[in-house]
Amino acid sequence: MRILISDVVSLPTNGNSGAKQRVDIGVEDGRIAFIAKHMPRDSEQGQHQGPWDRVIVGRGRLVLPGLVNAHTHLGMTLLRGYGDDLPLMVWLQEKMWPIEEQLTAEDVYWSALLGIGEMLKGGVTTCGDMYFHMDAVAEAVAETGIRASLSRGIQDISGSGLKGLGEAVDLCRGWQGAANGRITTALGPHAPYTCSPEFLQKTADWAARLEVPIHIHVAETTAEVREIGEKYGTTPLGMLSANGLLDLPMTAAHCVHMEEADIVLAAQKEVRIVHCPTSNLKLGSGIAPVPKMLAAGLTVGLGTDSAASNNRLDIW
Repeated sequence: MRILISDVVSLPTNGNSGAKQRVDIGVEDGRIAFIAKHMPRDSEQGQHQGPWDRVIVGRGRLVLPGLVNAHTHLGMTLLRGYGDDLPLMVWLQEKMWPIEEQLTAEDVYWSALLGIGEMLKGGVTTCGDMYFHMDAVAEAVAETGIRASLSRGIQDISGSGLKGLGEAVDLCRGWQGAANGRITTALGPHAPYTCSPEFLQKTADWAARLEVPIHIHVAETTAEVREIGEKYGTTPLGMLSANGLLDLPMTAAHCVHMEEADIVLAAQKEVRIVHCPTSNLKLGSGIAPVPKMLAAGLTVGLGTDSAASNNRLDIW
């Protein structure tokens, strides 16, 4: 399939708003083949000549790179609006976890399809997803053409334990590089407060063996910070560091309650932060210190979290 997007305005990559230019974009077999200066045709009909299966006239429209939703849970799209107006731990323990026990792989598949459709309509072409029944999510990703980094969420405190870890390892072995490279994988320990030190160490060992990164929730609430401090005498990020996870490539979602020393440590270890502002506000978790993170040189991306804790999957 060869597609020509003709006469569209391209945003500059250098931040110079005066450098917009009209371009033609050629797509061959699902990949961008070229982006070239627009070549005017003699007539509208002339734009439809040539070896193209489809021509999209882009006059008056803007083209920009696809957006990245760096942290979400596509399997929860069907739970949109369920458990509103509750703080995180009540929302999780009394609403989400009980109903999630009833979800089947087919539920998660259709939920993922719905979420992917919503993201694509909003310009999101890549997502970082963590959930369970992840083979079903991977199938939805493969079918729809989106790119995704997929991780099976795991925990051993009131969770799936070693069984879940085994499923996570199988996901990495079975789907890494699948769908013509559009699918990559990670290991997804849920959070410091739902994973014991021993379980985190096992997860780190497997991540190193599989050569995949870590995707995890960190310092989302003051309750988490307080619990980790009382149990281990450190911060959530410090607890992860003590158990070897910061020695691996890591994407840390939320990071709302990071101390100055945590920000320095995260920068030293090149932890990638995912800021989820709408979810953090809906659940009353707080606001992450993004300016301090950026000043420290941290890479900060954006995520919606799930539709259940955001109500939409719109990065804008």
